[in-house]
Amino acid sequence: SPTFLDLAKTKDGNVVLMAKNVAASTALIKKISGVSDFTFKAKVQPLKINARSGLFVRGDYNTGYGYYFFIDGVNGNRWQILKIGLVDKVAVMTILKNGMISNFAVDKDQPLWLKAELKGSSLKFFISMDNKSYTLLGEAVDSEFKEGGVGISVYDSGVTMFDEMEFTQ
Repeated sequence: SPTFLDLAKTKDGNVVLMAKNVAASTALIKKISGVSDFTFKAKVQPLKINARSGLFVRGDYNTGYGYYFFIDGVNGNRWQILKIGLVDKVAVMTILKNGMISNFAVDKDQPLWLKAELKGSSLKFFISMDNKSYTLLGEAVDSEFKEGGVGISVYDSGVTMFDEMEFTQ
């Protein structure tokens, strides 16, 4: 069953996509084939404590295989780059990179912008507070998934608002 998606209004009156993790964790926004080099970004506003959310790239919605870029929930400062794929015919979640952002905490009233830049086996992930100036949080080199869709993901029974999703080649 899919992540529950709904429309919600922000405090400033904008309508956004709200994702709630209940039975599944990922929603595909755009199915892509034959494209491996692209940028995908979205405005993200986590609403719960201890609940990761973020981007799903080069992914297969049916299996959940692909790359994930997560930011922590409210009051958190952690980020993760994950991969879910087959290892010896078993689905395995692998942490490619993770870290903490010093002098920072996610605020439920302050949106963030997350960006993924994928080129060949190079995976780079960024954060911004204003959608203008981006800071590289982590990068990995991995060639397991060469193409796939882009989407959003919410884990840990989280609730997150997503807006301004943009895919470019």
